[in-house]
Amino acid sequence: MDQKYIFWPALIIGLMLAAAGGISMSMSLIASTTSLLILCCGLGIILGAFGSTATIKHKGAVVTGVAAISIVLLLVVD
Repeated sequence: MDQKYIFWPALIIGLMLAAAGGISMSMSLIASTTSLLILCCGLGIILGAFGSTATIKHKGAVVTGVAAISIVLLLVVD
């Protein structure tokens, strides 16, 4: 699949998740850690839409791509 067909849907979904995480955090709708995770997932998808990649290797487990970006954002922000 061509990259140009993925960019706009990923950007829209990332913005929706980031907004949902921010709104739920500001209104205390769900637990703050869960809201923060939703926000970081949205930001990770947005960064992934622009081509960012990351790799985490820990104790034999490897996490790559947008999931690794989200985990790093969560650890930095939390």
